[in-house]
Amino acid sequence: MVSQGWIDYYNNFKLYFIISNRDFRANAGHQFQILATLCEQAQQTVNSALQVFLQRQFVSSQIISQELFRSQINESIERWKSNTLNSFLHLTQLIRVTNQGNQLINSFHNFYFYLDQISEQLIPVPANYSTCSCARSSACQIPMGIFVYNWTIFDYVELFRIPNFFTGCFLVESLLESTLECFYDHQCMNIIESYTSNTTTNFSLLDTTRNSPNETVQSIINRLMIDAWQSNISFSAYYKMCSPLSCTYEQTRRHDIVYLISSIFGLFAGLVFGIEILILIILRFIEKMVNDFSLIELKRRFKDLFICREEEQIINRCHFILLILTISLLYMATSLTLVAKTERVIKPSLFTYQYLLTNYQDSLQCSCSHISIEYQSFLTITSRIHQICSSDFVSNDWIDYIYNTIDPFHLNYTDFRTTATGQYQLLASFCQFSRQVLNDALSNLLTSHFIDTELLSYNVLYERIQSSLKEFQMAIPNSFLNSLSVIRETTGANMLMNTFMTSSEFQYETAFTMFSIFYTRPLSYEKCNCGLSSKCVQSSRGMMAGCYPLEALLQSTFQCFYNQTCIDSHNVFQALNISSSTSSQFLINSSIESILNKLMVEDYSINISYEKYFSHCEPLLCSYSYCGHRDILEMTLNIIGIYGGLVIIARFIVVFFLKLYLNKNQKVSPQKGET
Repeated sequence: MVSQGWIDYYNNFKLYFIISNRDFRANAGHQFQILATLCEQAQQTVNSALQVFLQRQFVSSQIISQELFRSQINESIERWKSNTLNSFLHLTQLIRVTNQGNQLINSFHNFYFYLDQISEQLIPVPANYSTCSCARSSACQIPMGIFVYNWTIFDYVELFRIPNFFTGCFLVESLLESTLECFYDHQCMNIIESYTSNTTTNFSLLDTTRNSPNETVQSIINRLMIDAWQSNISFSAYYKMCSPLSCTYEQTRRHDIVYLISSIFGLFAGLVFGIEILILIILRFIEKMVNDFSLIELKRRFKDLFICREEEQIINRCHFILLILTISLLYMATSLTLVAKTERVIKPSLFTYQYLLTNYQDSLQCSCSHISIEYQSFLTITSRIHQICSSDFVSNDWIDYIYNTIDPFHLNYTDFRTTATGQYQLLASFCQFSRQVLNDALSNLLTSHFIDTELLSYNVLYERIQSSLKEFQMAIPNSFLNSLSVIRETTGANMLMNTFMTSSEFQYETAFTMFSIFYTRPLSYEKCNCGLSSKCVQSSRGMMAGCYPLEALLQSTFQCFYNQTCIDSHNVFQALNISSSTSSQFLINSSIESILNKLMVEDYSINISYEKYFSHCEPLLCSYSYCGHRDILEMTLNIIGIYGGLVIIARFIVVFFLKLYLNKNQKVSPQKGET
C-alpha cells in the first residue's frame, strides 16, 4: 500500500470524464502517498532517535547489581520510547493545526474560487462538507466511493462506497480518521479494481492476524506504526566493559574459633591470677584476725599494712599499689576516650527514622528494599496556564461568533478581521497543544522511576526533584519551538498561499479571447513585502495583520483582550480581568510568541508525599555512627584480659627499681688498720 507501484497505479489512472472530488480514484494516489510519507517519517524518526540513544554513555562510578542495571536500562528505554513517540506526534499535530490556522490552499479540497465580474478578482470560498465548513474545522469529511456523473440529473451518483475511508478539507486529516478495512477484504479490493483497471493487480491484502481491520490510521500513527518493541540487555557485556579492578565487601559474622579460644584464655589467665592473689590476701587477713580479733588488733593490722620491715613486704605492697594505680589509670583513660560506634536498626518506622535523622544526620544510611519507585506514587506536579487559555476567546462560541459576523473575503487584507478566524483558531490550538505537550511530558516524568538504593531525607529528595523539574522546564519547549520554527520558515520560503489571500493575490489578465491568465503578486505591509519575508505585519484594531495568520498572531499581544471596547464593543463576550494579570509572570505587552516560548505556563507547583515515598522505599536496615564512651562491661573485660600481663610487668618494675634503690643506698663500712 505504500509502495511506489501501488501509488503510481492510482496516480496513473486516466480521468477521461468529469469525476467528483469524493471519488476514491481521484484521491487514492495522494492519500497513499501521505501514508507512505508517514511510514517513512516514522521509520526515520525511530532510526535517528535509536542511533542517538545507543551512542549515549552509561555512567556509573562503580559496578551496580544486575537488578539495578536492568531497572535503570529499562527505565531509559521506556523514557526514550515515550519521548520519541511524543516528538513525532507533536510535530504532526503542529503541522496540522498551523495548516488549518493559516488556511493554506490545497488542491480544491478546502476551498474553491469564483470570479467577481465587477472587480475581476478571484474570490476564495471555503468548501463545505455536509454542514461542516473548512474555514472553521480541518476535520470536515465525507465517505469516499466510486462515482459516475449522471447527465440526466446533472449530479454524481455513488456506485460503491469504500467502507470507512474518507476525504475532506485536508487529505491527511481524513486519512487519519479512516480505516484500512477494505484492504483486508478481497471482495472490496476486487470491486475497486473493476472500476480502475481491466487487468488484475498483484497487490497482496493486509494480514488480519497482525492488525485489526477496524483500527484507524490515527491509532496506528499513535504507536509510531510499530506493532512490538524488542530489546536485549546484556549484563555480562556491561560487566566486561566495566572491567572492575577490585571489589570490597562488608560481612557480619560470628568470631572464629581461634579468636574465641585466645580471648577465653586471656580472660581466664587474668581472672585466675587476680582471684588467686585476692583469695590469699583475704585468707591471710582472716587467719590473723581469727587468732587475735579485737578492735585494737584491727587498727594495728591496718597500720602494719603501711609498715614494711622486710624487703619482700616492700615489694609486695609496692607491687599492689602500682598495679592498682595502673588499672585505675587505664580504666579512667579508657572511659574518657571517645570511640566510633556503629548501630543498626532493622526495618525502622518513619518515626524512628526521623528521630535518627535528627540526631545522626551526617552518618545515617538506610538501604531501600525497592530501589525503583514511580514518581507518581509520591509526587504530583501541576501547572498553571495563562488565563487566555481558560477564557471565552479560545472557545468555539467565540470563533463561531467572529466567523458569522465578519465576511473576511470582502475586507482589505491589512484589516485584522480578515484573518481573525484563523488567528483565534491558532490561539485555541496553541492552548490545547501546550496542555497536551505538558500533559505528555508530565505523564512521561511521573511514570518514570526514581532510582536510588538509599533512602533520602526530605530535603535531599526535594532538591533532587527541583533539579529535575528545572531541567524539565528547560527541555519541554525546545522541541516545540524548533518544530514551529521549521514550519514557519518552510511556509514562508515556499510562499504558500492561503484562502484569506493575505500573502499574495491573483492578478487577472485577459491575454486571449478563449481563456484568461492568472498570476500571483506578493502583498506588502507598510514597507515589508511578503515576497521577501513571511514575517511582515501591520498593526490593525489592537492586533496584527500579516502575510500569514500565524505570523500576525505571534507578533501580537494580549493588550486588546483586556480592553472591552477593543475586543468586543457589543459586550457579548467579556474582556480578560486586568487584576488577574498581576499574578502573571508575563507582562500585558508581552508578545504572544514570547509567551508561547514558555508554552504559556505561568508556574509549576509540586507536592511530595514523603510518607508515601518512605512506604515505597521500605528501608530494610538503617545504620548510623557516633562517638561515645566505652561501656563498663567492655572496659572491665578488656582490663581483665590484660590483668595477667599487668601483674607480671608491675612486679618486674617494682623489683627492678627497689633493687636499684637499695644497692645505691647501701653503705659499706671501711676497716681501720692498726698503726
